[in-house]
Amino acid sequence: MRAEEERPGGEGPQERGAPGDADARVGEARAAVADACALLNDAGIEPDPLAAYVPERRILGVFPREARLRREGDGWRLGVLVLSTTGDVLIGARTTRARRPERVGYAAESARERDVLRHAAYRARVPEGVTVHVDGTAVDLEDLAASGGGYEPLALRRDGIVVRWAPAAPLHAALPLDTYLAERAQLLARPPEHA
Repeated sequence: MRAEEERPGGEGPQERGAPGDADARVGEARAAVADACALLNDAGIEPDPLAAYVPERRILGVFPREARLRREGDGWRLGVLVLSTTGDVLIGARTTRARRPERVGYAAESARERDVLRHAAYRARVPEGVTVHVDGTAVDLEDLAASGGGYEPLALRRDGIVVRWAPAAPLHAALPLDTYLAERAQLLARPPEHA
């Protein structure tokens, strides 16, 4: 049994299966995440820190406190997704490398903003040069499997949860989540020669 409904933004039909399929989809997704995490652990791939950005603020309204990162665990970036070591799937995470603050004149505001994030990572005692994934949003797999939306680049198709390569990519061209995670975990664990 298959139902189609209009996705938000008028982007065309969003496929959904029978309501009883939601538990099976969540189980398949959790198994795919667990398999990818196990492969990376077994290959000895160190996870990167995950963190939340805490903006600059004033303490007691007077003393400035610079922007910083609050550590929230560890994980691996696999393409457009980040997998935490606790089995969560994160979307929308910004990736940066910790760097010691230094005086720089910025030609663009975007360059200054990137450095604020790098310096915040350094102040959070992340070793210089280490990659950090910041402000990723955890995907509620049960909600995704039941509703079918709200977690781009993940989407729901009749055959399960899929990953879109690009926001405008058609749903039929998306890869199943298990295939996507297996391919990217394999690439990270065993990169091709001369890569």
